Amino acid sequence: MSMPHLMQPPLDVGKTTLDALDALDKIEKLADAMRNSIASFAAIMRGGGANRHTTALSGGDSKVNTSAFAWVDGEAERVSLFPIKHDDIWGFRNKLVALRWNAQEVDLTRDKKDWGRMSEPQRHFVRMQLGFFATIDFDVLDNLAENFIKEVDCMEARMVIAAQQDQECIHAESYGLQIMAVMDGAEREAVLNAARTMPIIARMRAWVMRWFDRRLSIGERLVAFAAVEGVLFSASFSALQWLRELNLLPGVTNFNNFIARDEGIHAFFTCRLVLKYLRVKPPQEHAEAIFSSVVEVLDDFVTESLPVRLIGMNDELMKEYVRFQADCVLIEMGYLPLFRVKNPFPFMDKLTLNGVNKTNFFESRVTEYQEPVKREQVALGIDDTPIEEF
Repeated sequence: MSMPHLMQPPLDVGKTTLDALDALDKIEKLADAMRNSIASFAAIMRGGGANRHTTALSGGDSKVNTSAFAWVDGEAERVSLFPIKHDDIWGFRNKLVALRWNAQEVDLTRDKKDWGRMSEPQRHFVRMQLGFFATIDFDVLDNLAENFIKEVDCMEARMVIAAQQDQECIHAESYGLQIMAVMDGAEREAVLNAARTMPIIARMRAWVMRWFDRRLSIGERLVAFAAVEGVLFSASFSALQWLRELNLLPGVTNFNNFIARDEGIHAFFTCRLVLKYLRVKPPQEHAEAIFSSVVEVLDDFVTESLPVRLIGMNDELMKEYVRFQADCVLIEMGYLPLFRVKNPFPFMDKLTLNGVNKTNFFESRVTEYQEPVKREQVALGIDDTPIEEF
C-alpha cells in the first residue's frame, strides 16, 4: 500500500556525505597524529572521551570546551560523578540497572514442541526475526563500546551507555539460546549465520554499519542509532509479539517482552540526547533521509519474512506499523513526522517502545516502565519530566 509523505523524497544525504569524506581520507590521516595528541592531553587532564577537547589558554585557567553537546555548565571540569548534574540522564541509568535481568530467567522448554506444530510459513517468519537479531546485536554493542561511550562526553551519559552495553550482552546471549532451543542441524546453523545465509539480513547489517561510520557527524549517527533501536527493531518486536497472541513460543515471546522494553529505554535515551543536548542537530531533511532509507530496507525484509498472509499478520500491515513507529521516534527527537499513519496492530498496545501494559510475565517480574512523557511535550521541547514518569 502506498504511504503518504510530507514532502518530496529526500536526497541520499548519507551516500553524498560518505563520498565526500572518502576523498578526505588522506587529509584525515595526516591529521591523525595531531588529533591523537589532543585526545591524549584531554584524557590526562580529566579522563574525557574522544569527543571532548578542552584546551588550556595561555596565561590563565580558562578553558574552551568544544563538546558536541550542551551539557550543564562545569561538565568539562568534572573529575567525579557526584554530585549528579544531569538528573534526567542519570534517571535512565537507574532505570536500566533496576530492570536488569539475565537470560537464564526464561523457560524455553515448551517452545521446542510449539516449533514442531507451527506451519512452515510461521517458522520462516520466526527464523528471519531471530536471525536478524542474532546478527545485529553485536554490531550495536561494538558501536557503543568503540564509539559512543568515548564520544558522548558526560559522566552520567557514559554510565547509561555502560549499562546499555551490559544489556546488549544479555540480549545477544538470549537470542542464541532461543535459536539453540527450538532449531536443530542445518536450520540452526543457517539462522546463527544469517548475515551469510540470508541476503536481506546482510543488507540490513550493511545499512547499520554505514551509519555507524565515525566519519559521519555525531548528530547523524545518533539520529541513525535511534532509527536502529526504535525502527529497525520494531518489525521484529511486533512479529514476535504477534506469536504471543497465538499462544505460541512462550519462552521466545517472554524474551521479546524483556528485550523490547530494554530497547525502548535505549531509544528514549538516544532521542533525549538529540532533542535536549546535541548542539548541532541534523536538519529535518537529513533525519528524513535516514528514516526513509531504514524504512526502505525494512520493507524488503518484511516482504521476505511474510511471503504469504498469516492470520492477523501480513506484509502490508507490518510495513504500515514500521512507518508508524518511525514517526514516533522522529517526534521524540523533535522532528516532524514523515509518514503520518496510524498503528495498524492493536495488540502492540501491550508491547511498544513507548511503554508496556502491566502484565506479569513471571510471577514476580513485570517487564514494563510507566507511561512516557506526552509526545506533544517532547516535540515542543518540554522535556523536564524525570525518567521515573516513563
